[in-house]
Amino acid sequence: MFVTPEYNRSIPGVLKNAIDIASRPYGESVWDGKPAMVASQSISNLSGFGANHHLRQSLVFLNMPVLQQPEVYIANSTELFDDNDNVKSDDTVKFLQSAVDAFA
Repeated sequence: MFVTPEYNRSIPGVLKNAIDIASRPYGESVWDGKPAMVASQSISNLSGFGANHHLRQSLVFLNMPVLQQPEVYIANSTELFDDNDNVKSDDTVKFLQSAVDAFA
């Protein structure tokens, strides 16, 4: 399960490096055939769309079947939590749980 912020319409460099390192040497990738789920988040309304799809491109190349639905884009992530770090919206909790259930 990959959960990533969006940096300049893509994934953070450190995440890309970790994925690349674990895929080497060629033909010995630890990722081969492992199922994957992608969730992306952004502090804006764009909700990490670019990061989500860039990461999916890498995972397809690595032969990782990626959960197609539901797609998980989390917008305005700074507004999700209350002062006690609990998710404010029951609808958000239900949606995230449905994604985890689909992946499981």
